[in-house]
Amino acid sequence: MIRIFRHYISRAYLWLLSIEFCVFFVSMYFGSNVRFLMTDPWYTEQDITFASIIFASAMSLSCLGLGLYRRTLSGEDYNLVARACVSFGIAIFAIVTIYYLLPELYVARSVLIYAVAFAFLGIILTRYLFYKIVNLERLKRRFLVIGSGKKANQLITLNDSFIHRGFTIVGFLAMPDEIPVVSQSQLITLRQTNNCHCREI
Repeated sequence: MIRIFRHYISRAYLWLLSIEFCVFFVSMYFGSNVRFLMTDPWYTEQDITFASIIFASAMSLSCLGLGLYRRTLSGEDYNLVARACVSFGIAIFAIVTIYYLLPELYVARSVLIYAVAFAFLGIILTRYLFYKIVNLERLKRRFLVIGSGKKANQLITLNDSFIHRGFTIVGFLAMPDEIPVVSQSQLITLRQTNNCHCREI
């Protein structure tokens, strides 16, 4: 797991980032092919390659900055599509700025529009398959809480109040001479503490 733009990204989301970068890269080629379906393009292969790199880089960085590769973002999240739309808008603004500063890299607006359309459809399809295949619960950090008293019970309420939860409480370990407040189903034995991050409370 690495940290980019103050977001922690797991290996699964790094693969998703790489795949979506390829989707963005290919989208520019698709946009060019559709635009010049009936006519000969005035772009060279090198021009489209540079345009695809700029397009894919801007799109990927924008999505990364908006937290679209964060572990707490799920397919059912209410603002997933909203984040994608905002990130696309920021990326388009960045691309247009690059074209203004470097006119030799400019591509036709129609090509850019087709590329954005293909990119949006591509990212939606990619996300759908990703959330179908990957078990998101396994990407979350698992915590075992040392203690099962009132503060531990307050931790349950606090965790449930968050919309985005990047961790899961696997259980509570009761201390000697402690009266458990959490439910019996959430109490855990020492044999079940493997693969958990322990935090004292």
